[in-house]
Amino acid sequence: MKYAVCILSAILLCCAVNAPAAASTRPPLTPMWALGLWVWEDGANTAERAREIVNEYLERDIPVSVVILDSPWSEEYNNFIFDKDLYPDPQAFIDEMHGKDVRVVLWVSSMINKFTRKSGGAQESELFREAAANGYLCGHGALTESEQGQGAFLDYTSPEAVAWWRAMMEPILAMGADGWKADPVVMQFPDGAPCSLGPVRKREYMDMFYADLFDATVSRNPGAAVLAQAVDVDSRMPGGLAPIGKTSAAWVDDPPADWSGNGLQETLGRMFRAARMGYAVAGPQSASCGAAGGTPENTPDTSLLVRRAQLSALSTFFSMGGCGERPIWDHGGEAARIFRYYAKWRYELIPYLYTLMVQAHRTGSKVMDPLPGEWQYLLGPDIFVAAMYDGAETRDVALPPGDEWIGAWTDEVWPGRTKIPDYPAPLDRYPVFIRRGAVIPMAVSDNTTGRGGAWSRGALTLDIYPEEGMDATLSVFDEALNETVVLAREKDDLLTVNATDTRQPLVLRVRYEHHPREIIVNGDVIQRTDDEQAFAAAPHAWRLAHNRLWVKTAALGDVQVECRFVK
Repeated sequence: MKYAVCILSAILLCCAVNAPAAASTRPPLTPMWALGLWVWEDGANTAERAREIVNEYLERDIPVSVVILDSPWSEEYNNFIFDKDLYPDPQAFIDEMHGKDVRVVLWVSSMINKFTRKSGGAQESELFREAAANGYLCGHGALTESEQGQGAFLDYTSPEAVAWWRAMMEPILAMGADGWKADPVVMQFPDGAPCSLGPVRKREYMDMFYADLFDATVSRNPGAAVLAQAVDVDSRMPGGLAPIGKTSAAWVDDPPADWSGNGLQETLGRMFRAARMGYAVAGPQSASCGAAGGTPENTPDTSLLVRRAQLSALSTFFSMGGCGERPIWDHGGEAARIFRYYAKWRYELIPYLYTLMVQAHRTGSKVMDPLPGEWQYLLGPDIFVAAMYDGAETRDVALPPGDEWIGAWTDEVWPGRTKIPDYPAPLDRYPVFIRRGAVIPMAVSDNTTGRGGAWSRGALTLDIYPEEGMDATLSVFDEALNETVVLAREKDDLLTVNATDTRQPLVLRVRYEHHPREIIVNGDVIQRTDDEQAFAAAPHAWRLAHNRLWVKTAALGDVQVECRFVK
């Protein structure tokens, strides 16, 4: 009876995870923190260096959400035990990062190496011997060469092997690790290799690896995330690498440090492929390893570094890191200033991006939508980006049809379908347009981007671009999935904004074409206060600054704001 139960369990496991990647069409609910900046360095993998990397960003007022501990961090590949020479006190390190509101994600693969990591192939690993003796390896333990050495692949068709693997993983998750970076070495799985239930195709094995890693991690910690590679060159895995439904976030590249079709344009091509497939959070992995910071022998020019950083900030996955990274501030104060601006802008957009992520999870809608033309895309329905794909400081732009679009830098209004030749894009100004009629939820913490100030911190900012006859409805979700429904309507001289079940103070940032004359919050007229300090101190007030109407209210629950204009 016990034998029959084991066989049945193995069959059920195999059926559950052997579906092709394309079958998982909806992305999982990515945690909000995973939409922030991921930093890493694949070179000096130590607690000391990881701490330095995080602190170097924070000390320059650049927010960080995740640090990746890349390979190697463990004693062996893969025994899930920290190498104390590299990480002397891993629990203290994880706690320290969490104290800075930074998550810790660790590299992992499903290979078990035959030889110990430090022996140079002279000493067989006890972990490998145990796995081979118990039949936990596919291919009867036949070796495959990888970047980390020779090893064999875990047998995911064996419930005993999976239970053994998860038991080793558990202490790391118990320490508070926030997820995994899944190495794509699974692409080297020998197609048709024998496992406990028979031959397994490479595609099947890849799906087993990603599915089990995601399920084991998220069932243990629902707020965790798994980072995986979405796409590779077409000829190697045309259907994508990781199953969409088991991928919290995805990287797409590690290209050369140049502007060529094999460099930044290859990155854009992979981003667009991943978006069309349905990956909700997918973008450039890095700006290094031959891309952004590079090494002394392979360092790009400053403009390429900045353009890649801007693209990453305006994609769905935001990451900076590399191999022996030369950080962006080493390219001069102006490069660092530009990156800080775009990093802050990215964090301001997280409520918008997270709301799109929730919708993608529930309905399968796209967060990023590639458009016709050279490297253009929509980020949600309201933000249009024309990517800078070469070293120029102008580019031709073809605006999407149907709506009017407002230049993010000039406030100029353009009709839909307009073709703009030689649109100016100096290094600090990436071509971004906002749909007229949009309401964009934001989290503003300071005045770096000009979209608020310190008084915005903790409030939900609604960035509103009214148009006559506007009738917009927007659901805004926080990380607990509490929903605030926003309705914005404009008719004649009146803009009315209703927000239901608000749990934060509101700040309205309104583009206006006619002078405001009266602002009413929940039936009460509020005072105009153009002095910023007085405005910041008041619970309810309005002011005009930087060609915007600002309305601030501390009211919670159901809130109505009426803005009357002189027409």
